[in-house]
Amino acid sequence: MEVRNLITFLKIIETGSFSKAAEQLTYSQSTVTVQIQQLEEEIGVQLFDRIGKKIYVTEKGHELEAYAQQIIALTQQAAAIGGEEQELQGTLRLACLDSPFTAVLPDILREYHCAHPKVDIIVKTADNVFFAERMLSQNEVDLAFVAPGAPSTPTVGGVFKVQSKGYYFDSGSSRCYWYTQFYGNYLFHSVLYNKYTGGLADGRLGMHLSHGCVRLEIGNAKWIYDTVPSGTTVVVY
Repeated sequence: MEVRNLITFLKIIETGSFSKAAEQLTYSQSTVTVQIQQLEEEIGVQLFDRIGKKIYVTEKGHELEAYAQQIIALTQQAAAIGGEEQELQGTLRLACLDSPFTAVLPDILREYHCAHPKVDIIVKTADNVFFAERMLSQNEVDLAFVAPGAPSTPTVGGVFKVQSKGYYFDSGSSRCYWYTQFYGNYLFHSVLYNKYTGGLADGRLGMHLSHGCVRLEIGNAKWIYDTVPSGTTVVVY
């Protein structure tokens, strides 16, 4: 049972909405739906009823709510033991296109493993961008390496070091969140949002666009921002 699925479950109860929970957790709504489906399949009960446009927590859902709150509280207490010196641990699930990238990936993963030996790494290859995107949307992987860039400004390829980071940057009327610089003006960043309304302006992924930056779902952009520290080696192929 994944703690993040429990966090999503509690956030839905708190907000009364899948879409509001997704917004506050910086996930896509499809990711939230998949997480709840995984939780229901794992436990074997239905957690929510939908009546009209409203959702209601089932009786079994309320039972899980109490346990989920305890599990998350204990997890936070355990994490606090190490303070700032706590070592990264858990599982990192990656998807990459079946390409020459796979030839250089082992060296990078070995370096990452030496720095974070308690992190288990799972790599899945994808035949095409759309299969990688499907694995992301179904919560099968945490991160996918796919981004060809626009024809006039293709994504650079090579081995780089993570540099500066930021919460957002604006481009005209659009705003991109959780950017992580890896080379010059090339960034990992979220899809585009309207900076005035906050709504999604351009959610396309895996296409020839984004001026060569690596465009990601907002939850995945935030994951890189939170998890991959400055100075980390990254490979773009």
